[in-house]
Amino acid sequence: MTVVDDLLLDAAGDQSSSYRKLSSGKYACLLCPHTPVFDTPVILSMHMKSRRHLAAESRLKQNEEERQNEMNKRIALSLESTSTSKTECRERELKFIEAGWKRDCHGGWFRDENVEFDSDEEDPNEYYLANGK
Repeated sequence: MTVVDDLLLDAAGDQSSSYRKLSSGKYACLLCPHTPVFDTPVILSMHMKSRRHLAAESRLKQNEEERQNEMNKRIALSLESTSTSKTECRERELKFIEAGWKRDCHGGWFRDENVEFDSDEEDPNEYYLANGK
């Protein structure tokens, strides 16, 4: 390898993940869909400046941004739904406690003997069985 080849590869150093040196000494472009193989670093550097390569690089960046945005949306939605469901669950438990229900050691609900209950009042055990919580 000559000094010129070293300089060309150093210039493409910021894009070193876009190509791979093969065991045969040739270079393969990893961004382009048809994975072209080049004999020398000079030809590789010319390819990396070409319109086709730049378009493939642009598509790759765009796809990566879209994927990252989708992941961020999913994370935000899962965090939002988790916090909402936890809040709703806590509020419902507080309503049952205020209504005179108590928890036993197994997590079930029982009526406090000192509290008077209405006949139409919701049973927390039935609620949690029906909703699977």
